Amino acid sequence: MKKDQNLSIIIDAFSRGGAQKVLQLLIPEFLKKYKSVTLFLIQENKNEMQLDDLQKLGLKIHRLEAKKILDLRSFSRFLVLITKSKPSQIQAHLYWSQIWSIFAKFLIPKVQIYWVEHNTYLNRTKLQWTLYKLSSLLIKKIVAVSYEASDFLLSVQIKKSVVIFNPISTKFTIGTKNTAYPSFLFVGRLNKQKNPELLIDSFDYAIRNNVIPPSSKLSICGEGSLLNSLIEKTDQLPFKELITFYGFLDEETLSRQYQESLVLVSTSDYEGFSLVRAEALASGCTIVTTNTSGIKALLTTNEESNSPLEGIFIVKSDVQSIANGMAKALDTHLWTNDSIKSRVEMVHKLSAPHIADLYYNI
Repeated sequence: MKKDQNLSIIIDAFSRGGAQKVLQLLIPEFLKKYKSVTLFLIQENKNEMQLDDLQKLGLKIHRLEAKKILDLRSFSRFLVLITKSKPSQIQAHLYWSQIWSIFAKFLIPKVQIYWVEHNTYLNRTKLQWTLYKLSSLLIKKIVAVSYEASDFLLSVQIKKSVVIFNPISTKFTIGTKNTAYPSFLFVGRLNKQKNPELLIDSFDYAIRNNVIPPSSKLSICGEGSLLNSLIEKTDQLPFKELITFYGFLDEETLSRQYQESLVLVSTSDYEGFSLVRAEALASGCTIVTTNTSGIKALLTTNEESNSPLEGIFIVKSDVQSIANGMAKALDTHLWTNDSIKSRVEMVHKLSAPHIADLYYNI
């Protein structure tokens, strides 16, 4: 039964990112629960993710096309539209949205505002954090997508957080695993945070030193500012034919990549909640990953123990440690039906209906 309330969701832009993928999964569930759901997109964006299907389900969308955070024309339009939407609750994702959402409180005093923190934002300035802290006094709660993100908020003296993991799509399912030809996979933005250069160096080291079979292959799925430099780097390697760049893939094609791969390798310097790790688990893959946010609570046997699940290898951010993890992730005992099943079961709690219920019941 639908709540007799309106939900407004504010996000900086609907670009190809983790926060946007999460909303694509949650919005259909929210539309079942709320009288109306309205999405506010603050920034101009030429590479917007597909929203037509969500509009067909009843999502209302306002594009504000702001060029900067203090774009007064777009901000004024936002205040008019948010007031007309009469939200009972507001969800704000990412920094611009969070700051703009606060002003709705002055126009709609009874509205409950929730911020969603998708990362441990080390790159925010002291001024940004000061503004964030002052603004947070007016909100109801901050949803942190991992325990590490929540702990990070505590470290900057913000105590209003509750942890809700991100959902994953049901399209990610077990495929046929061919252990005779080991296939390693990287999925993510090709930028400094994800550290894909370390991935390539580690794969090169593993091949040259016979740490992994010479028939191994590496698939890199994603786009970003480092793409051209990574291709140039790969072209200089003696085993360049073993590495393939696929660019950005739609969900269905990406699902096939997971199904055909054995091992996901994640070399990020920091994360909020890594969707790709959860997607890899749902596809039966083993995982080699740096110890970044979201990893311990998701990829361990339980929340009280840091004992990794079978097939999960938490490694240091150096080529030898990652290469050794890649070798261990291929061990034959990890590819029994029971072992694969144990990894898949770990992400059952990440279904979109369940996660939407957690938001609904905050």
